[in-house]
Amino acid sequence: MRGRFIEAGGWSAAGLRETIMTKRLWSLAFVLLGLIQPARGHDPGLSSLSLTLDGQRLRATMVISPSDLSHLAPLDENRDGEASRAEFEAAAETLRAAAAGLLDVLGPKTRFAAESAEVYREDSESIRFQLEFDLGEGSQLSVRSSALGSMPVGHRQLAVIKWGDGPEKITRLLDADNDTLQAPLKSSGPSPGSETRLAGRFFLLGVEHILTGYDHLLFLLALLLVVGSFAEAAKIVTSFTLAHSATLALSVLDAVHLPGGLVEPLIALSVIFVGVENLARRRIANRWLLTTGFGLLHGLGFASALRESMAEASATSVAWPLLHFNLGVEAGQLTIAALALPLIWGLSRRPLYRPRYLPALSLSVAAFGAFWLVERLWFG
Repeated sequence: MRGRFIEAGGWSAAGLRETIMTKRLWSLAFVLLGLIQPARGHDPGLSSLSLTLDGQRLRATMVISPSDLSHLAPLDENRDGEASRAEFEAAAETLRAAAAGLLDVLGPKTRFAAESAEVYREDSESIRFQLEFDLGEGSQLSVRSSALGSMPVGHRQLAVIKWGDGPEKITRLLDADNDTLQAPLKSSGPSPGSETRLAGRFFLLGVEHILTGYDHLLFLLALLLVVGSFAEAAKIVTSFTLAHSATLALSVLDAVHLPGGLVEPLIALSVIFVGVENLARRRIANRWLLTTGFGLLHGLGFASALRESMAEASATSVAWPLLHFNLGVEAGQLTIAALALPLIWGLSRRPLYRPRYLPALSLSVAAFGAFWLVERLWFG
């Protein structure tokens, strides 16, 4: 009797399950919207450390984003995403006083204090610290980047040690758990395998970038909601990475530059656009062309941090870590696609995918994009 009543009223067990699933999708989307933290394209942060050993002298240059120095001084009081000249000048004395504590330089028996410590504003997105040390006698030096302990979680620092004007150098990627360099006062050449280890760390950094860059991640998932095959998905992912890589490389080499206060809202707009397009167009052909265009924009979202970390590097030394960073981005995106597509395709076989599930998911994507847009425009 109950089954007949359900059928007579237009309901069925399958229909009831579809309705419950739709409600759960909407509920999950809005719970996530309420819980998600503001996401920016430059996570995790990067900075640079250049060390030049010349006889008994050590010259150190550290370049850091103003957003990663907020624990030392308010460099963005108007919350526009940049450090203006006036904001820098107001904080300069505080930064200069803190500069000497950014590095711990140790010899075999003594700790060396900085003879001089200066701070400069390179541009609105880069603050440069310059320190000099007189090392006295000795053969081995230990340099600890103590600044990393107070940086945001996940911050990395690209450290380069050079001897005078010679070509030999040692390059490391430091973090809060691995913040110390050991170096002889006279060059003995790079240690075996050092370039391979650096490439591996930049590869992992690229994977981490796509997994923790929630705006990039959601943009990618929104694109995958309407693809019909893994080959099509791979084409979209790869076109995004190639475009992302192009602007990333050009920006790191300082050939292209857009301020973060402009790039971040535009990335949020791209997320809104893809969510709305999923709703407005029944069939989306050649979407890789759209992805290429937006990939050029998303590449700028991480560029300022890499530009800061490679500020002291040449074009040839930038190429190797940059290549592996982009390979990491591609590997991360393809892994996400491989995990997400079976779920999306399984859902797409349901009769209510087009009329209910796809609109629910796409509207949620657009809502996330709108949330980020408001946060970036009005709350810095």
